Amino acid sequence: MSTQITIIGVGQIGTSVGLALERYEGKFLRVGHDIDSGITNKAKKMGALDKVAFNLLAAVEDADIVVMALPVDQVRETLSLIAAELKEGVVVLDTSPVRGDPTGWADELLPKGRHYVGFTPLLSPLYLHDVTGGVDGAHADLFDHGLFAISATTETISAAMRTASDLAELLKATPLFADIMEVDGYMAALHVMPQLIAGALSQAATSQPGWHEGRKFAGRAYAQVSSSITNLDEPVGLATAAALNKQNTVRVLDGMIAELQTLRDEIEAGDHEALEKHLQKAREGRQQWWADRGAANWIGENIPKMDLAAARPKLFGRLLPERKRPEEE
Repeated sequence: MSTQITIIGVGQIGTSVGLALERYEGKFLRVGHDIDSGITNKAKKMGALDKVAFNLLAAVEDADIVVMALPVDQVRETLSLIAAELKEGVVVLDTSPVRGDPTGWADELLPKGRHYVGFTPLLSPLYLHDVTGGVDGAHADLFDHGLFAISATTETISAAMRTASDLAELLKATPLFADIMEVDGYMAALHVMPQLIAGALSQAATSQPGWHEGRKFAGRAYAQVSSSITNLDEPVGLATAAALNKQNTVRVLDGMIAELQTLRDEIEAGDHEALEKHLQKAREGRQQWWADRGAANWIGENIPKMDLAAARPKLFGRLLPERKRPEEE
């Protein structure tokens, strides 16, 4: 009997989940729903879905797993709509970039026996420079050698966490068990912040009186730094993510402002040596991160804080090998 995975939001992430599961032929029934029926039909033609459900409630009523691949501004409404239709034991995986508020919404809206888990995707190093979004940016190997940050409250049962972990591995990614607040801090700094910087740069440049002529000089550096304001989150989703994660967003903004102030002071003082050291240190830090991210050798860096070895559901029992306990390895 196949496991039904319903994917709500058939964009880059949702379609890639479907494509990655295509390799397990017959093990999963992949049902897709999106407000844009043209997108779901396209994803089905690509081989990412077995079935398109135009009605949201019908899409989830028989689901064993629901993957909500939605911007965070759509999460609460979607949870409220599907809550009554979810069968007992279902695991709802949320890929949106904020964990704190959505976890609270799930606690409020989902009936007992329906389990919400944060499932934050960190993509394969192969696609970090790929700016193609939406269904056109979907790939079967989008998550290969990437990570899924798995987070939930202490009330979440271990079987639900194990289901999320197993699915991450089936998608060829490493499961990373993380605290909700920890995920929100990192996402504010490393997902929201770069887009805010891109927006600030674009606004600062295009609002200047001389932009009509200056735009002719905007080349690779401007294009690369400003690109994320157009090829990642839509403005409403980005604004919602920043506002919901306000404390962390303000903290990282303050840190960025301080860093820019230091650069400004070094330039104004004509301190060439300090400025060069500052920029060289930044360059080396980025190069080291790129090497680490490309190697994607995360094994052993994150050990689950709970014992999940005995909680493996029958759901994936024949698809994944049994893990040994740390003391048995």
